[in-house]
Amino acid sequence: MFAAERKRIIKNYLLENTKAEVVHISEMLGVSEVTVRRDLEKLEDDGFLIRTHGGAILNDQQEKPYHGEAENFTDEYDDEIVETAAALIKDDDIIMLTAGSINQLLAKRISGHSNVTVLTNDLIVALNAAAGSTNRVICLGGEIGKDNVSVAGTLTLRNMQKYHVNRVFWEVDGISEKLDLSVSSPQKAEMIEAALQCAEHATLLCNYRLFGTRAFLQLGSITMAHSVVTNPALGDEYKTSIFNKNIILYTSINAFEGNV
Repeated sequence: MFAAERKRIIKNYLLENTKAEVVHISEMLGVSEVTVRRDLEKLEDDGFLIRTHGGAILNDQQEKPYHGEAENFTDEYDDEIVETAAALIKDDDIIMLTAGSINQLLAKRISGHSNVTVLTNDLIVALNAAAGSTNRVICLGGEIGKDNVSVAGTLTLRNMQKYHVNRVFWEVDGISEKLDLSVSSPQKAEMIEAALQCAEHATLLCNYRLFGTRAFLQLGSITMAHSVVTNPALGDEYKTSIFNKNIILYTSINAFEGNV
C-alpha cells in the first residue's frame, strides 16, 4: 500500500472517529507502528491532525489552504501526485514551482530535503516552502494577478530569465483527449513558456481528472513536458498515448512507468 493511500485511509478514519491509536491503525493497515507514526507526522505537518501520546486527534482548527479561483480538481488524489513529485527532488537541486494548487502542496514537502533552492511566482508556494525550512526560497517579483496568490508580468518574466534550474514543476488547467494542453489565461501561458526555457527538465503535475477537459487558452502539446506525474487511476488509453510520445510517466512513488 502506497503512502498516499495509507494517509487517505487515516484521514477518513479520523474524520469519522476524531481520534486514532497507532496500534489500531497499524493493525488496520497491516503496516508497522513506525510507518504509521511517520504518516501521522506528515499529516500533522499538513495541519490535518495533532499527534498525541500513542496516536492522534483530528485538528478541528486546521487551515483550509487557499487555491486561486483558476485552480481546479484539488482533492485527496493530489496527495499521490505530491508524494511522487517530492521523490524527484534531490538535495542541492535548484527547482521552479509555477503557480498552482498542487505545487502549493508540494512546497510543504521541500523541508524534507537540504540545500534546495526554490524559485516561484506563487506567493502561497513561497510561504509554504519557506516555513520551517533551511532551504532557499526566491519569489520572483512582479504584479499580483487576479487570483491574488501569484505574480506575473514583464518584471516577473525578466527576473525568471536570470536563472537556470534543474527541474520545473508546472500545472495546466486542461488536457484534451488528444493530449493538447490549455490554461486559464495568457499570463499563465507566458509564465509556463518562460519557465520551460529556464529548466533542464520539465515535469507536468496533473490530477487524472484533468484529462479530457479544456481551458480557455490553448498552450501546446503535452510533448512540452519531459515527464508527467499523475494518479494511478489515469485511463490506460491516456497512459498508452503518453508512452507513445516518449514522455516519462510517473503514476506512483513506488511504480515509475514509462521511459527512464
